[in-house]
Amino acid sequence: MTVDHRAAAAAVAQLLRALGEDPTSARLSGTPARVADTLAEFVSGKNRDAAAVFDNAMQLEQVAAKDEIVALKGLQFTSLCEHHLLPFSGSIDIAYVPGSKVAGFGAFSRLVQTVALRLQMQERITAEIADGVMMGLDARGVLVFIEARHGCVSARGPRETQATAVTTVSRGVLDEPAQRLIALEQLRRSEP
Repeated sequence: MTVDHRAAAAAVAQLLRALGEDPTSARLSGTPARVADTLAEFVSGKNRDAAAVFDNAMQLEQVAAKDEIVALKGLQFTSLCEHHLLPFSGSIDIAYVPGSKVAGFGAFSRLVQTVALRLQMQERITAEIADGVMMGLDARGVLVFIEARHGCVSARGPRETQATAVTTVSRGVLDEPAQRLIALEQLRRSEP
């Protein structure tokens, strides 16, 4: 299902009216269309297959890595919380043990953006990234670590502007406690 920009803009105009604002005023006349465009961007990954970002992955024999843990740190994301429609953003670290394929590091950024650009929860992003790496690369194991600040905590309610939420998901061989600890240590070795 694609975004109906016209209907989304009309809904935003209706919301503004419900909030006691005039969406046709000089200061708000372009707001409904801008909000519709913004929201469309925030959900642009919803119909895309996350694992497909690895379609051009290389067979493992073509590269030097064997049983090493490959880690990427500091992949930035912004997503839209499905509970309050407020943004949350943060950093994602991924460690994986290659199976039959490896991918260029840019593919991991595309994976993060594909998964984040949906109405989301941080817990689901963490799991969907782990599953995307496992399926897309036939990985032997993966660990995903996310730390994020949530608009629903910082901009409303408790207004905890410094609070962060941390989620971690492991799969395969990195689900074993000793291996998970090694992967976490590698991710934390040189904090950005």
